[in-house]
Amino acid sequence: MTKYRTKWRQIEAVDVEKESDCSVWINGRREAKSSSFKYYFDTWDEAKAHLTMQAERRLAQADSARARALANLAEVHSLEPK
Repeated sequence: MTKYRTKWRQIEAVDVEKESDCSVWINGRREAKSSSFKYYFDTWDEAKAHLTMQAERRLAQADSARARALANLAEVHSLEPK
């Protein structure tokens, strides 16, 4: 059966020999369906949705970090000698 594996910003079709709730077997080796950098999905669309969600989350985190940095900069600019 074909599964779609995401790895970083890529999606590739892989032939899976068997599957359990948490694992897939590829070339006789068991791999977790989800790990820190690889995920397996039934459809290409599910894989793309996962990568899109990850990218959107990273963008939101970057926006939040930028807002905190701008607030910090504004605080520094407002400092007056005592």
